[in-house]
Amino acid sequence: MSPTTSKFLPSCIPSEITKNIASESFHYIKTSPIDGSLVAEFFGASQDLVEKVCEQSAVAQKRWQQVPIPKRQALLIDLYDELLANRSSLVESIQLEVGKIREEAEGEIQEALDMILFCIGLTRTLEGKIFPSERMNHFMFERWLPVGVCGVITAFNFPVAVWAWNAMLAITCGNSVVWKPSELTPLTSYLVSVACDKVCKKHGFEGLLTTIFGGKETGSYLVRSDIPRLISATGSVNMGREVNKACADKFKKVILELGGNNAVIIHEDANLDQALKAVYFGIVGTAGQRCTSIRRLIIHASVFDEFLGKLADLLAKTTIGDPRLGETKMGPLISEEAAKKFEDAVSVCKSHAEIVSGGKRLELYGVRTYVQPTLVKVLEYFDLINHETFAPLVYLFRYSSLDEAISLNNRVPQGLSSAIFTNDLKTGFKFLENSDCGLANVNTSTSGAEIGLAFGGEKDTGGGREAGSDCWKFYMRRQSCVINWSGTLPLAQDIKFFD
Repeated sequence: MSPTTSKFLPSCIPSEITKNIASESFHYIKTSPIDGSLVAEFFGASQDLVEKVCEQSAVAQKRWQQVPIPKRQALLIDLYDELLANRSSLVESIQLEVGKIREEAEGEIQEALDMILFCIGLTRTLEGKIFPSERMNHFMFERWLPVGVCGVITAFNFPVAVWAWNAMLAITCGNSVVWKPSELTPLTSYLVSVACDKVCKKHGFEGLLTTIFGGKETGSYLVRSDIPRLISATGSVNMGREVNKACADKFKKVILELGGNNAVIIHEDANLDQALKAVYFGIVGTAGQRCTSIRRLIIHASVFDEFLGKLADLLAKTTIGDPRLGETKMGPLISEEAAKKFEDAVSVCKSHAEIVSGGKRLELYGVRTYVQPTLVKVLEYFDLINHETFAPLVYLFRYSSLDEAISLNNRVPQGLSSAIFTNDLKTGFKFLENSDCGLANVNTSTSGAEIGLAFGGEKDTGGGREAGSDCWKFYMRRQSCVINWSGTLPLAQDIKFFD
């Protein structure tokens, strides 16, 4: 569809489910943050529609669970091929809706494709364990079974990659997925959903990967439905608290990927050129709208002025504008509301800190969604530092001892990603030992994770884990099994109960 056409998207995919079910009047109009042009309109899915989708998803899951795990790779392979065939349109859609430069949009689709390849490998390697029994002729083992229907709620900044982290693992493990993407990325989500629907129909599993469109209200219907047994939600800390409370009432499994407030320590022996590149990407990438974006720089006093000078010069040269143009390094924020929040944060900073560079909201192409990457030298610790501003706004701290730096790293409520730049092995390992974040890095950025490792954080970040390593276990339930082939009934702990 043309981005300038006032065409309504359906409330869910596959569209057959919507028959004879009226949507509620949650009307959404999506415009591009690049220039304000219309992308799409849609109505949010009603509670009745969400229930209908979940019911169909449960039916599909029961059938899908019976497919031998290695045989599930056939659907995954076709899904890989389908997304690859639509790669260009997905990249263009991400740019249009999110405002990412092409390199980052391409990288996001590659991440989703890599996740499918990872899951194809998992279909031959999902394992259980065997344990020795204290009883003669007893066999003890663990097996893993799917949880059932998985509800997946994703944020705007990675509309395809985070969906892939969750959905691909979920179906590999024998679950079905009901996806509620961000209302800010309807077109990208629609394109992914159409591809999924095509592949699932081909394999006879319509409803295995389903999408419902809408905002907070539709997400709430999904979370509160009795059918999904797992909810994976990416978003704000406040949203995560609401989801966690609703799921706790029904004893659902929860995976939460919430706010980040990530720090990078520049130690006195750091390779400053290496650190400069990593910090630059961590600030400018996705216009500071990654949960792993750099929010705080903790710089040793001996290199503070030198590093700050180089960074300020580099940021001042950043080409800000239409992300579809090759020379652009930073596109817009997702909305004018997001830009206004940035502007308000800068205003607060002026009372407690020194604005070293940037700090301005820009008007380009008829919209005010663009901002300057901004460095703020902290003069006194103030409350806003503890809250994530989802924009390229970075607080600067000067430190003298490593213990002081690590304390500053751990001071905020969030605990997602952290990094240190140092050429000393002992310093690097001391940082890894003491960082309270789920992600800890030495001589690389907080931003730009590979799928091979588990992704997630601690404290207010939620504690969930997605993507690689053994994250598949989150999407399954553990079953402990005992088989007695002795012909008698010995009891554990040598209990003598029978004569």
